[in-house]
Amino acid sequence: MAILENIRKRTTVLILIIGLALFAFVISGVFTNGDVNGKVGSSIAEINGEEISIDAFRQKVDVASRRSANASTMQTVNQVYDQEVRNAVLGQQFADLGVDIEQDQILNYISTIPSYSQSPQFQNESGVFDQNKFRNFVAELKMNNPEQYNLWLQDEQAIIQSAKQQTYFNLIKAGVGATLKEGELDYKLANDKIDIKYVRIPFTSIADSTIAVSKSEIQTYINNHKEDFKQEPARDIQFVYFQEKASAADESAVKEAITKLMDNTVEYNAQTDKNDTIAGFKTATNMMAFLDRNSDIKFDTIYKSKKQLPAKFADTLMTLQVGEIFGPYRDGDFFKVSKMMDRKPNGSVKASHILIAYTGAQRANPDVTRTKEEAEAEAKRLLKEAKKKDAKFVELARDNSDGPSAPNGGDLGYFQEGRMVPAFNDFAFANKVGTVGMVETDFGFHIIKIDDKEDVVQIATLAREIEPSEETTNKLFTDATKFEMESIESSKAFSDLAKENEYLVRPVNKIKATDENLLRSFCTKKYCPVGFSRRC
Repeated sequence: MAILENIRKRTTVLILIIGLALFAFVISGVFTNGDVNGKVGSSIAEINGEEISIDAFRQKVDVASRRSANASTMQTVNQVYDQEVRNAVLGQQFADLGVDIEQDQILNYISTIPSYSQSPQFQNESGVFDQNKFRNFVAELKMNNPEQYNLWLQDEQAIIQSAKQQTYFNLIKAGVGATLKEGELDYKLANDKIDIKYVRIPFTSIADSTIAVSKSEIQTYINNHKEDFKQEPARDIQFVYFQEKASAADESAVKEAITKLMDNTVEYNAQTDKNDTIAGFKTATNMMAFLDRNSDIKFDTIYKSKKQLPAKFADTLMTLQVGEIFGPYRDGDFFKVSKMMDRKPNGSVKASHILIAYTGAQRANPDVTRTKEEAEAEAKRLLKEAKKKDAKFVELARDNSDGPSAPNGGDLGYFQEGRMVPAFNDFAFANKVGTVGMVETDFGFHIIKIDDKEDVVQIATLAREIEPSEETTNKLFTDATKFEMESIESSKAFSDLAKENEYLVRPVNKIKATDENLLRSFCTKKYCPVGFSRRC
């Protein structure tokens, strides 16, 4: 009571002390950043005294998210953060050492990046990265597309940073060496051998009854080895998920619906007060319009070879005659009916060539100095070599061709009619497999070898995706909700309750605070696990 009485007597002093404490608490955040005008939480991290602005960080995460659509938000954030830490640490080293990159070094570095150097947009006629073309591209962006130009400026900063890092690491490598004595020691450690004998006494040979360990000894050991027992906080969970999947009845309904679309149907037309005949898939004259209205896969007018068709049904589809129909058949998550629209025998050619260019030829490499007459003479010489029985066309092309396909032995792959210049196209499609000949185009003289030919077909496919019906989805939702409520309200163990309902319990152990793969893998699908629905 005496203490309480003393407190009552000093009420004014106590209020003053509490007030000062609250004031100190309020203003403490202002001074924690070392600047009275600083904003609390304006930086996401501080690295060696250098702050990373949270606004700039958000912008970089936003840009990275748009470029990596398949990455999750957490993955993108971690990736950008790691890059920021790396850039900050290395940036301080660059400043101390005076490491910098000039404009010509930037272009040289860009020429080593596959996404730029291998892009035909920036290559010359010989398939080599052309710095002038790249400069023109950037200049055009600046003039005509400011938004893309700003994105390029961000890319440029990343490229400059990478180039600086490469220079920095090269300097480190150049400064790292080893003495002769270090080499001798390394050799001895690797090659000197010794024989040893030892005796092992396993713990199992000592009876537990002969050893007495007190709780205090265990606690003392733990206290002395706390670092060895530290663990990152984690959780073990169990869950049951309900997959939104089409039932057998749903599949039958989709198959029945696609079957009905094959034949003509009669519909009443209120405007004309007459019955109209609606053409089915078998008799449709405007296939593109029909599939636009009725199919989940639109009409593809491109001719395809056998290897471009679904592997499981390619053999059957290739044997169809024009106008013939195959199906309905199930292909993945679709029921399909396919109709052969057209066929082009030998409509795709695989060829190789050796290009002999000359000064003035279209896209000729500046290094080419031969005249047209010299080029023709050289082409005729190579033609004779290529026609020999033991000729290796791949080696001839690799060693002599001026074309971009030279490293691949002149291989041009498969192409359909109209893809090549007229003279080349006519030779390829007019001659048999194995023919070797020469043609002249604006690019120079070509020694051509026809490697293979295959038929191509145009196929129209009526497809309907197999999806769960509304009835199936509603039942699934009802079952999941019912089980969720039971698992919350019941006193039974989660696993026992799931077993009663014949549901499969799936465990996931050691989930860390920032782990996201489990949530993301389930919540991006058309179902949600019980226990996760509030977070999906």
